[in-house]
Amino acid sequence: MKGLITEQESIARAVVELVNGYKNKPCNCEYQHLGDKAYNLSLASMTTAPRQTVDITGGYTGEFPFALYLRTIPEDNRDRLDCEQFLSELAAYLEQNYDAITLADGREIEEIEQTSTPALVGRTDDGVCDYQVILSLRYTANQ
Repeated sequence: MKGLITEQESIARAVVELVNGYKNKPCNCEYQHLGDKAYNLSLASMTTAPRQTVDITGGYTGEFPFALYLRTIPEDNRDRLDCEQFLSELAAYLEQNYDAITLADGREIEEIEQTSTPALVGRTDDGVCDYQVILSLRYTANQ
């Protein structure tokens, strides 16, 4: 199990680096941390069975589902729609640039796919809003 955890952590690290390479982001992305500043961007891994299929040689297909969160304080409808638009554009960037990620141990990324549309997932009484988009990274490993 330790090997799978290390594998998932290295993938998360690589995806955070790719997100931080996106030029149009309002701030740097952190792993599993949404702070209290005006803009915060975070990547959180989601639970799933990390190995989807295993072949007889020991190779496998894995999946790393993750969510990107944007925390901000939108002032009006335009700002709220801009938050969703930003997450859509960031997801498209990841889908188009997944080949910039290099994984260790002979693992290769097949694709990053957006699996949900951006949406508001939380709002506090003081106007802080959290938006989320969910993606999945699929990869193969040859043993």
